[in-house]
Amino acid sequence: MQLPTNCTALTATATDPAMKWFCQGAGVRACTNAHIACTPPAPSSSKGLVVFLPGTYLQPVDYSQIISEFAYHGYHSLGLFYPSAEGQNGCGASRVPSPTDLNCTATERFKVLTGATNGGRTNVTWPDSIINRVAKALVHLGEPWSSHVHAATGEVQWSGVIIAGHSNGADHAGFLSKNFNVSRAMLFAGPNDNIGPRGTDHYYEPAPWLFRNWTSSVPGQRATPPERLFGFGVCGSAQHPADDECWHWHPGWAAMGMTSPWHRADSLAALSDARSFAGLHRLCSSAPLPHGSSPDGYNHMASAADCCMPHFPANSTGGLAGRTLWTNVVLHMLDDPVNAPPNANATNSCACVL
Repeated sequence: MQLPTNCTALTATATDPAMKWFCQGAGVRACTNAHIACTPPAPSSSKGLVVFLPGTYLQPVDYSQIISEFAYHGYHSLGLFYPSAEGQNGCGASRVPSPTDLNCTATERFKVLTGATNGGRTNVTWPDSIINRVAKALVHLGEPWSSHVHAATGEVQWSGVIIAGHSNGADHAGFLSKNFNVSRAMLFAGPNDNIGPRGTDHYYEPAPWLFRNWTSSVPGQRATPPERLFGFGVCGSAQHPADDECWHWHPGWAAMGMTSPWHRADSLAALSDARSFAGLHRLCSSAPLPHGSSPDGYNHMASAADCCMPHFPANSTGGLAGRTLWTNVVLHMLDDPVNAPPNANATNSCACVL
């Protein structure tokens, strides 16, 4: 696999031989079974740690650019290889007109997060749980990565970790932020868990766990305050309408208590300056430059995946030539003070485009 120069691959199961899960599903690209670890330009002055969770059936290698982007802005960043297709197993009955189990996805995601024996259909056990895989990878990488793991207990010190994810990975990242008090959460085109049928306004009703704040299923833990949550997604345009997931994450951000207003950034001038996003947490774009080639996931994947993220033109100035179009969106979500007052020029619109 070809990775950015500041990134290396780490075989996931080498960190814990008890791990069993690899890639799932027919038609998935060759399985790498590899985490990706990226270091900042000045590793000794790292700003902290970002852990990124890939979307359904996808792997860190599918997101090497965004993982490298976190490092470019001064953070050690880990793209986690985990059972990325799990978390919604058997939850179709939650999305019918008369749902029979409103908490199905919470049960399944808690299993993927912790490996708990809490029922449900997911057979992920402790070795393959997200929290164990993160801890084992950080310890294996050594300092400064391992400084985020408690030496005596082996537990990740989540208060010093930024959790991020795309699509189903954003559901897992959001669910983790509801169970652990993380430094902040960055949710790309997610979370998408929902219940009941689609509304007449085309939006879906978020699953109950998205509304939960300052409580936790993990003993002794508290959830992340809503002001530490940031979201970014591509909401489509008249030429390229939004993918179905937009009608999931749009109400999901509000349900999680993510600070308003909304802000759509569609000009290169705005996307060139992180200050244009000051104080904003619900961010979107119609992706004004070409991105991707497949109509399936053209917009949904464009917020974070290597296949589809647009890039600044080669003639861009200020060090932006060739960088991802979202580089300053990422910088803002990583570094902007969580309680900063919102930019008065915010457009207050991220409506999904039919």
